[in-house]
Amino acid sequence: MLAPGGSHLAALATGETDRWQAGGALMQEASPEGWREMVSSVALSRANADALRTCREAAAKSGKEQKCAVVV
Repeated sequence: MLAPGGSHLAALATGETDRWQAGGALMQEASPEGWREMVSSVALSRANADALRTCREAAAKSGKEQKCAVVV
């Protein structure tokens, strides 16, 4: 975890004006493959948001794991 104000310093160090963008730049630099996997996972999750939400709700209601169909 960054020290208080550390995220502002990270933004300054990366030349980004936005801390969110600075964090992304740092992660991408530290692990390009990990960054690509994360971006891909986010895209898959967003594309299947409704199905995943329904599945989470069913799991919460039943208290059991649920199998969910997603489109890849």
